[in-house]
Amino acid sequence: MEELENKVQPGDTIFIYDTSSIISNIIARFDNGSWSHVGIYVGEGKLCEAITSGVIKRSLSVYKKPNIRIGAYRFPDMKPWQVEKLISFLEEKIGCPITTLE
Repeated sequence: MEELENKVQPGDTIFIYDTSSIISNIIARFDNGSWSHVGIYVGEGKLCEAITSGVIKRSLSVYKKPNIRIGAYRFPDMKPWQVEKLISFLEEKIGCPITTLE
């Protein structure tokens, strides 16, 4: 996790899979993939993500557990202004229920 925390940059997509969670296993199996949840890294050790109660911003360190797999992807052509716009959009949505994210 520390290696990941040192390499991630704002705008990176963070993928998560909880090997001990029934829901995580169902989602990954249904999607025929390796991940069950995703968030966007916004800097300063934080990521924004949509959970059942709405959009939240929390520390990436909450996923620092032995049963959690985590990965990151950086869009290679994303410009700094696009990253800023994405993060601004996400931070505006913090506290919004996921049904209003249009």
